[in-house]
Amino acid sequence: MKIAMQDVAKKLALWHTTTFRPIITHDDLEPIMASVGFVSLSNEDPAAAMQWKEYCFGPPPPTSISSAAFPGDLKPRPRLPFPRIDGLHLLVYKAFLCVLEQYISPAEVHNLFHVRAMPLTRLQDRVFEKAYRPMKGCDIDDDGIYVFRDGTIDQCMLEQITAMECSIESEEDFDDSRIKGCRSHTTSTISLVPWDSLLPEREISGSS
Repeated sequence: MKIAMQDVAKKLALWHTTTFRPIITHDDLEPIMASVGFVSLSNEDPAAAMQWKEYCFGPPPPTSISSAAFPGDLKPRPRLPFPRIDGLHLLVYKAFLCVLEQYISPAEVHNLFHVRAMPLTRLQDRVFEKAYRPMKGCDIDDDGIYVFRDGTIDQCMLEQITAMECSIESEEDFDDSRIKGCRSHTTSTISLVPWDSLLPEREISGSS
């Protein structure tokens, strides 16, 4: 029997740790970000093929400043593709969480978000072959096929990561499971935990 890739592949998603629910769109993300002092900014380029939404810590600035080039002490802003934020590349989630740690404590970030794998669905991921690409070389400690939505890594994000690396050159020892250059005084990592390990023992035995 032939099995289609979309039937076995998994995608990553940002989950709200408190409610243990996946965050699929910015409508879900904005209230969580607002709870720790962030406000969403309007999209910079509505005509772009892939739109991104940034979050500003504190009151929004009078004019939009691109996070791709932040002079001096101006920090990069957390940003994710718009409108959907599920099915992104692992690198995108790492960059988002690392930038958050420049504004709020790593403990707060961990209490708010974690990244978890989830199956693709016919409703949300119908155009699988055109929309998704295999994710390779990401050191995910889990068996399976992982995919991400094509076009969700742009040059701006890569420049942002490079800038963070250059701003913390003195940090020689860093955990390979994180993006190089993110502040290594924390142990923030992205771990994919098997679903069964999170269920109470009674539920596991009952489902088998």
